[in-house]
Amino acid sequence: MVLYAGRISAEDKVDLVPFLRVFADLAKTRPNLRLVLAGSSRGDEMRVLGGVARDLGIAPRVTALGLVARDLLPALYSAADVFLSLADSLPETFGFTVVEAMACGVPVVASDWDGYRDTVVHGETGFLVDTVLGDLSLAEELADWSVPGGDLLDCYAAAQATVVRMGRPMDVSGRDPGVRSVLGALSALLDNPDLRSKMGDAGRARVVERYAWPVVVRQYDDLVDELRKVPSEGVFERGVDYERAHLQDAFSGYATGALGDETRVRAADGVFASTFPGIRNARLHLGIVRVETAKEILDALREPREGVAVGDVARRVDLPHVRFHVAWLLKQGYVEVVASHNSLDVSG
Repeated sequence: MVLYAGRISAEDKVDLVPFLRVFADLAKTRPNLRLVLAGSSRGDEMRVLGGVARDLGIAPRVTALGLVARDLLPALYSAADVFLSLADSLPETFGFTVVEAMACGVPVVASDWDGYRDTVVHGETGFLVDTVLGDLSLAEELADWSVPGGDLLDCYAAAQATVVRMGRPMDVSGRDPGVRSVLGALSALLDNPDLRSKMGDAGRARVVERYAWPVVVRQYDDLVDELRKVPSEGVFERGVDYERAHLQDAFSGYATGALGDETRVRAADGVFASTFPGIRNARLHLGIVRVETAKEILDALREPREGVAVGDVARRVDLPHVRFHVAWLLKQGYVEVVASHNSLDVSG
């Protein structure tokens, strides 16, 4: 049982559509594999996920529980073999559910994303999979129009420009998929009960040591004592016009690496490829991705098979936000990086 618990929202948490393709691949050789989704959904997210699950033939393997009562969560975590949290959204900073799962002795597969790399120790309490940040200029434009309480268009655009490394035959880092991809990490844990048990025990020990309430409260007490010693004068300069930081600068450190203009990409083939469906299962209430732009990019990438640099794609396709759409196509599995000419900035 693979468990995801949290908001089911591609706007401000995680896009689960790419993962469903990985799950379908894993399920081919694991007849007892099940996916459980727990949490409230936003917009038409469940319609989208349900449609994709049916298209992939895995709908009977997926159970959506909706919002689960807090007092039932420990039992739900404890029933899982692996906990999954592939956050790709800018508002995701710490991730309580990751710590809660670790507290219940469950190994975690999480995206290498902001606070997750502080809570999950890669190779010890679970695995962190690579993330690659694309162009956030569309999100920057939408940030000026987003209204509190409305659709989080800027967050959604940024998330759709963020690629979580799923483990395609030619994955987003140009390295062997290994455990830095979702496919590699889940395969390692699902096929090795001893590893699951060892990582689960290590995760619980880490939570008890670092995140138990007595430890956290003591840290707050120490922080208050420290701040009392700081002079109040001169902490903030008066008359300074503080400007909002650009998203690309402010959030570049969230991801493992970046998608650059020199990165060579091509139309995908193999197990993760899909015939472009005109975004049949798109999130209709958002309308961020332009079908025409995506189709033109795919046409430009059909040949040659050695791929085309992202910067060259932007010059060939004379439409707005080409780099954003390249990242979206990569995220959704329609495009892959050409490993032999890879120039992604990915560390680790």
